[in-house]
Amino acid sequence: MRHKSEEVLRLKAEGKSTDCIAREAGVSRPTVTRILRYVERASAG
Repeated sequence: MRHKSEEVLRLKAEGKSTDCIAREAGVSRPTVTRILRYVERASAG
C-alpha cells in the first residue's frame, strides 16, 4: 500500500482532483480521501 500512498501524494501535488487521482492510482475515491486525511493529520501533529 505504501507505493499507492506515494502515488496518491504525487498526483495530489500535481494538482489532480480526487476522482482523477483514484483513476490514475487504481484505488477507490474513499481510499484517496483516507490517505490524504492521514497525511494531513500526521503533518499537523
